[in-house]
Amino acid sequence: MRSGLSLFGVLVLLVIAGCSDGDGSQQVSLTIQTDSLPSGRVGVSYQVRLQATGGTPPYRWEVAAGQLPQGLSLSSDGLLSGTPQTAGDYQVTIRVSDSAGGTATRTFTIRITAEVAGREYFVSPSGDDSNPGTQERPFRTIGHAAQVVNPGDTVVVLSGTYQEAVQIERSGEEGRPITFVARGDVTLRTPTGGNFIGFRLRQGVSHIRLQGFKLHGFMWGISLDGSNSHIQIEGIEADGEGNGECGLHMTVGEHGNPWYGAVEHVTIRNCYFHHFRYCGIDGTPGPCNYIAISGVRCVDNGVEAGSAADGISIEMGDHIIVEDCESARNQGDGIDIDSRQGRPVSEVVVRRCRSYGNFFNGIKLWWGGRIENCLVYDNGNDALVLENGGNYEVFNCTVAFNRGGYALTAGYEGSVGELYITMRNNIFAFNGEPGNPIGVYFGQRVHLTADYNLYHSRDFSEIVAMFLQGRDFSRDDIARGVWTAASGCDAHAITDDPRFVNPSGRDLHLSANSPAVDRGTSEGAPNDDIDRHPRPQGRGYDLGAYER
Repeated sequence: MRSGLSLFGVLVLLVIAGCSDGDGSQQVSLTIQTDSLPSGRVGVSYQVRLQATGGTPPYRWEVAAGQLPQGLSLSSDGLLSGTPQTAGDYQVTIRVSDSAGGTATRTFTIRITAEVAGREYFVSPSGDDSNPGTQERPFRTIGHAAQVVNPGDTVVVLSGTYQEAVQIERSGEEGRPITFVARGDVTLRTPTGGNFIGFRLRQGVSHIRLQGFKLHGFMWGISLDGSNSHIQIEGIEADGEGNGECGLHMTVGEHGNPWYGAVEHVTIRNCYFHHFRYCGIDGTPGPCNYIAISGVRCVDNGVEAGSAADGISIEMGDHIIVEDCESARNQGDGIDIDSRQGRPVSEVVVRRCRSYGNFFNGIKLWWGGRIENCLVYDNGNDALVLENGGNYEVFNCTVAFNRGGYALTAGYEGSVGELYITMRNNIFAFNGEPGNPIGVYFGQRVHLTADYNLYHSRDFSEIVAMFLQGRDFSRDDIARGVWTAASGCDAHAITDDPRFVNPSGRDLHLSANSPAVDRGTSEGAPNDDIDRHPRPQGRGYDLGAYER
């Protein structure tokens, strides 16, 4: 009998060995390792890190279908966190992608149980603070109710106008927040003779919910003084009446010096802050961490043109999500995040936001973050600003009709650190004043990955690339591949008119014959558009904030 391996034996060995890389390591397909998600409770902080194996790291996580419980969000690095707000069973499909284009999905059910209820107190303009606070015999002032509540209690404020400033000095507990809720049309007006705060949460006060109030004429509508956590602010309208400083103020102190500590785990939903002298939302000095701002309108803030009154401004903080918001006609920037952070940040996301008509910048990130599905138009200075060192992503934004600066400025003169920028599926069109169009600017410290973008603002200089010895690239350079040859970027760029539905009326949806329809990439793109319509709708992903 002959010695050695038969052909059959060789084949068996090959099958057992599998395919391997050049270093001998076996390729393993991408898989979501997390097999289930724990239950949560309304009002209780929730945090889970999703795990994957195989494929080619790094991984990117996103919601592929279904909906997360209200109050939770999933970061691109797989952190599922927040404070659940509504009980129920939620089915959601999570997708993970690797750097080689591989994907894997898994469907989870997350159960959120109701919080533990406490006692109800009632407040009415016809009540009396000597009453027991029942529905039949309510208190007269919200401030008195705030002095007697305990964890889990709810203060129901009945319709009417209350001229008082409320100090909250008692905290709830995890799973047992203290709730102040307006029932009907409830307005608080500032007392006469001083600078007052509508609702002031003193140092360390935590696990509080404010819902449904109208606040008029206060210096600050709401203040979180510092060391506050697990705060929910929902359905609040604060009108500065031209004299107040800001609608919501988080942390007290001086730039870089919070007197009472950081503010963390704050949810701000469906609020309206307007006609303040300075900001709609002001996180000065910070830090403000784990902040979720959604469905908020910050408009018409700033008494004087150019008074630097931002719509949303947070000076320092990590884990900040701003989504589905409108920031318009403010006399500063629309959205300005981490101006004094001093280092690259973790998980700063601005998505599905409209920033328009602001005196200065549309959206400005200082130390990294992601901007996606945003509509940025008619701003007076740079539309998008990526200031200092960090990792940036800009996906599916429509940037049009902005008047000054650049449509996008990244790492301008004086910036600090290296900027690593990935941008895909964006539209930059019709930016600049008549006769003075503006393009996009990349500084010397920029490391750029870009493709599937549309440039149609400044035919003779659509792109200024200081990291390429300060070269300017015309629209024709982009169309002929000169920009791609020099930078390695935008092999699939478009330079045609995007053909918005009604440019003069600022309807920036794409018309049926737009060159931006079905011309994008799925790589890194969001799975819905600015109106939460699923992507894609046609053969491919559309460019810009709207999916046709």
